[in-house]
Amino acid sequence: MHRWILGGRLRATIVWSMAGGIVMVVILAISPVLIAMGTAVVAVLLGWSLDSDAVARHQGSELLETNY
Repeated sequence: MHRWILGGRLRATIVWSMAGGIVMVVILAISPVLIAMGTAVVAVLLGWSLDSDAVARHQGSELLETNY
């Protein structure tokens, strides 16, 4: 009976160890995608902000129409 209890605890430990490994693999698989999407969002916001600033600074210039 003692060996069965020890075996049950050992199996539970192995299952929890595997769960931790699976979570780490999922995080490592998803993180590059999240980093790339975050970088894309920052690039869009920065581009929009700089474009708005350029239009405001050079309002009335005939060169603005050639930027599109």
